[in-house]
Formats: sequence, C-alpha cells, structure tokens
Amino acid sequence: MLIVIMASAHQCWELTSEQKIYAKTHLNETDDIRKDALAEIKRWIEESSDLCAQTDDISILPYLRICKFDIEETKIRIQNYHKLRSDVPEWYTNKDPFQPELQAIFDLRMFFFLRKPDNQGRSVIFTRPCLYDPKTTKLSDLIKIGIMMWDIRLRNYVETSIYGYVLYMDLSGLSLDHITAFGPRVMINLIHLWQKYPANFVTINFINTPGFADATLSLFKTFMNEDLKKKIHSSRTTEGSFNDIPANILPNEYGGSGGPVQELTVLLCF
Repeated sequence: MLIVIMASAHQCWELTSEQKIYAKTHLNETDDIRKDALAEIKRWIEESSDLCAQTDDISILPYLRICKFDIEETKIRIQNYHKLRSDVPEWYTNKDPFQPELQAIFDLRMFFFLRKPDNQGRSVIFTRPCLYDPKTTKLSDLIKIGIMMWDIRLRNYVETSIYGYVLYMDLSGLSLDHITAFGPRVMINLIHLWQKYPANFVTINFINTPGFADATLSLFKTFMNEDLKKKIHSSRTTEGSFNDIPANILPNEYGGSGGPVQELTVLLCF
C-alpha cells in the first residue's frame, strides 16, 4: 500500500547561501533576474491562447533554471514539453495513485529516491523496471508513475531544480518480453521525455545490464541528441557506478549501509 504525505513545496524552495552562489554561477540566477523572468513567463503563458500551463513560481522556475534564464529557450522548452504531454496522454492522465492498477506497481517497489542528495547535490532516483510483468501491466502506467515521482521530487526539493537528477536503471532480470514492450513509439517518446522534462538528467546509468541488451541500447541511442548520448552509461554490474554516493545513504542491496530498499519505497512525499 502506498502511503502519501502531503507537504507544502513552498516551505522548501528557499535557497541556501551555497545554492544561491551555485545558481548565480551556473544558472545565471539572481533575485532580480528571477523576479523579472518569472513575471515575463507568467505573462506569456496567460497571453497564449493555445498553451495550458501552470503559472505558479514553483512550476515555472525549473524551466527557467534548466534554460539558464534564457527567456526564449524557456518558452520553447515549455511548449515542447506540453506538446509531449498531448502526444502521449496515457502518461499524464488518470494519475490517482490509489487506483488499483497504480497501487499494484507501487507495491512492486520499483522506484525509490535516496534519502539525501549525492556528493554533488543531485537527487538520485533508482528504477527497477524489470520487476514488472509486461504481460499483465501496462508500460504506460509504469512510465506514468516514474514521471509522477520526478514531479514530486522536483516540487518538494529545490536542489533538484538546481543540481538535477542522477538516474539509475537497474536491468536485473531483464527479459525479451521487457525489451519487446518498448516499441519504437515508446522509445522515441521516452527519449523526448528525458530531453524536454523541466529538470536536468545529469547522468542516466543502466546497471546490471545483460549482454543481450547491448543492441537495444545502441538502437536507443541512435534517436538521441549528442548531449543526451554523453549522459548515457551502461555497465554489466554496479562496480564503479556509485562513486558520488555516500555509503550511508546507498541501500544495503547496492553495497551501502543506508538500509533496505523497502524503507525507501514506503513513503512518498506529495
């Protein structure tokens, strides 16, 4: 059973002194620039007849930060991501986490964040996609939950919009049925998701990758832009994959002392 804790994102979006320095240096963000940029993007959204986007600060800021406060790039990113949402509505609709189909996926404990950021301040999320049965579970529901978790983290932890995500995809137990479920349309839209989402995926790490998956990953990369290709890493084991993660937050199952995975998947903070 999924346990949901409601939290106010507004309580955790004040930047620390260190985060302010990083944001100014790497994201071109200052108090004045942020204020002016938020006002301009809000006005643009409100005047756009064909764009239905949220206008609160917490929804807009991630777009501005990933675009380093370039107003025109921010507008393009917002438009592109909302077009993706309309292209694959099955990933973004019927998101009640208590419906049986989604509860069944949550109960598999396929997704979890580490309790604290890594050594570079980045939010770390693990996905174990091979725990699901493609014959009985919709892949679209699986992706939907993944996006929901990214969104939760992005709204509730300011460091995610500052430093980005590190994503680990544990392919233990991968079968041909799992690979077959990823048709060309899903594959291309998943790539578009990584490239258009309003947060930076700094690295995307496929771990415990079986040899027969190499061809699929190579095909996967042919649809990526050069920037995303550089972020993709694949390894047969987990050796050397967690150098930036302190052992005391890494789960026991992955060689750390941060407790069992089950403890990390019990609570979700909405």
